[in-house]
Amino acid sequence: MKPAFEKLNQYVPKFKYAPVKLEFSMESFDTYQVTDYFDRQNHEAFQLTIDDRNHDRFTYLVVRPAQKITVYDGYMVVNHNELHQNSRDYLKQLLAKYKTPKLPDFPPFSGGISGYFAYEYAKGAVSKLGQLAALPDQQPLAQLLVVDELIAYDHQRHVCQLIKLVQLDQLTSSYATAKRRLTNLKNELLTIKPHSLQPYQQLSDFTPQQTPAQFEQGVTHIKQDIHNGDIFQLIYSNPQVARTSGSLIKIAQQLAVDNPSPYQFYFHHDNYQAAVASPETLVARHNDQLLTYPLAGTRRRGRTAKEDQTFERELTTSVKELSEHNMLVDLGRNDLGRVSQIGSVKVTKHAQILRFSQVMHLGSTVESQAQDQLSAVDLLDAVFPAGTLSGAPKVRAMELIYQYEQLTRGIYGGCFGYFDFNGDVDMAIGIRLVYQDNKRTVIHSGAGIVADSDAQHEYQECFNKARAVNLAVSKVSE
Repeated sequence: MKPAFEKLNQYVPKFKYAPVKLEFSMESFDTYQVTDYFDRQNHEAFQLTIDDRNHDRFTYLVVRPAQKITVYDGYMVVNHNELHQNSRDYLKQLLAKYKTPKLPDFPPFSGGISGYFAYEYAKGAVSKLGQLAALPDQQPLAQLLVVDELIAYDHQRHVCQLIKLVQLDQLTSSYATAKRRLTNLKNELLTIKPHSLQPYQQLSDFTPQQTPAQFEQGVTHIKQDIHNGDIFQLIYSNPQVARTSGSLIKIAQQLAVDNPSPYQFYFHHDNYQAAVASPETLVARHNDQLLTYPLAGTRRRGRTAKEDQTFERELTTSVKELSEHNMLVDLGRNDLGRVSQIGSVKVTKHAQILRFSQVMHLGSTVESQAQDQLSAVDLLDAVFPAGTLSGAPKVRAMELIYQYEQLTRGIYGGCFGYFDFNGDVDMAIGIRLVYQDNKRTVIHSGAGIVADSDAQHEYQECFNKARAVNLAVSKVSE
């Protein structure tokens, strides 16, 4: 097990916890088979795959979280116990309690708080969002796991790393316990046999919640708001809803095959499931460097290489798309600037073409240096939700979104990922997704409305953005 017992003593004065790992080669590691195996046992699952900008690729699986936290409007449920405590304060306390050193040769995530934050979580950070107060009963604002033990699979080296936090003030017993638990987990992993994933059944067709005429009426109202000077842009969504039964894990697996993305996520807790293949980082922190990668401006992929190049030229020369993109890059700069060292915010890449299976986007990179003593919770509050999923100015756009959509978005427009106990953060935006709550299943997507938007084009853009998810669903439906 690494680090060796004697090497951990150096961290005792400053930290209460540190990660240790049991590492072994595993050429064949089907992450979906492993997730499905534990999902059947525990009736809950967490799987997150991240391709980072250093070309590392890790899948993280959580089997036995230390805590399960569901945040509601005004209270939390922690391991089935209701707590009337400010959720942000509670998360900060956890991050302080479990603070760990950053050790060499560990994966980017080695223990922390992981899960998803719903779009409506923003109401706790932005006091002006009074119109978002009327949430349905039992509508989670976040579903989170406190992760002190995890499986991390390195796809580049074909190495499995089993990680456990040890308590440094009880190092002898804690180290022995970690070694025993990780050895047992390794042995269990090696016994998992190939099997069919849990089935998914579609009981009705996916139906858009707005007809073209209804969507056009909404676009007309939004353009009037833009004309009146209330906003410059608004992301208007049109979810597709169906009745289904079974598991979404096959859809998550199919999305990974058909639409490989920087972030692949499968989550199951109680009656809720989500399968996501997101291309967009909300915010990441590595040491003191902060990064955000706004995507705005979309074209569908061409059927031929020539058509693909034509669509690329359309996108990169479109005044509308470039204006929309620049507006949201500026919003991202301003958001990041709230928690960054003065003068450190820079756009390091601008309006580059990024291709995915069904669409291409304009993408930029914004970087900065974090303020001293910045917590992960305050970092999230500064940038959440993304301007690319709300609009500009953000607060007024969010008020109008609620007025025109009259629904809760949940993970769509929210974020998922992790706060590491060592201070690092990686959060992706909740897009290109399907989620299931009981038997109600939703494919959610939207389009950016600006002054010269064409309603028919924007209605179709919602479907273009959802096409990869719709295709994955159709392939696995029984």
